[in-house]
Amino acid sequence: EGTVLLDFDPSAELIGGVLAYGINSENVQRNASPLKGKVGSEIGVRELNIVDDGLLRGGLGTRSFDDEGVPKQRTTIIEEGVLKNFLYNHYTARKEGIESTGNAYRGLSAFESPPRVSPSNMIIEPGTKGWEKLKGEVDRGIIAGRFSGNVEFSNGSFSGVVKQGFLVEEGEIRHPLIGTMISGNTYQLLKNISGMSREVKDVPTFGFVKTPMTRIENVRITGKP
Repeated sequence: EGTVLLDFDPSAELIGGVLAYGINSENVQRNASPLKGKVGSEIGVRELNIVDDGLLRGGLGTRSFDDEGVPKQRTTIIEEGVLKNFLYNHYTARKEGIESTGNAYRGLSAFESPPRVSPSNMIIEPGTKGWEKLKGEVDRGIIAGRFSGNVEFSNGSFSGVVKQGFLVEEGEIRHPLIGTMISGNTYQLLKNISGMSREVKDVPTFGFVKTPMTRIENVRITGKP
């Protein structure tokens, strides 16, 4: 187990992608989300703040209304590590007697199927340190430029190969990595985040996620020296 510095894309996939499933009220209501019953609970470090912003200027998911005609809004998902809200469309909100968060989405199927719940623009708030500073504080760990493997969005477990990876020792990049794998569970790693970069990037691969790079401790790492 060791320190892994996730670049933008793996941060979007392993954090943004997994949470997009977990905060979906459809999954919560059918008992398919590990976050069911955890609103108000601490699920991450205090530095972790995530919002879904349907009004984000220039966001791929930005619109005036969702696909049920409900005005888009900015919804706090995680604040200082505490789970605050799930995302709802009109149907799932009515089942709980609350208001929709404006997250109804029909996708490419248009009106051939009922609207489902989907994030608009998920924003993982940045930290205060630059990427070089985050790297410079690592005694021994790896950088994961990309991640290629399996992610179980239903429970947060992941396992796969690090691409564009590097070994870091005493804050310096030593050499590239070949055949190195990482594995773990996102919901456990949210409590092991030790730093987030002030640099951010828009990653459209997993819906739309604006994310910093993320440094995480106690990740299982498998590889040869």
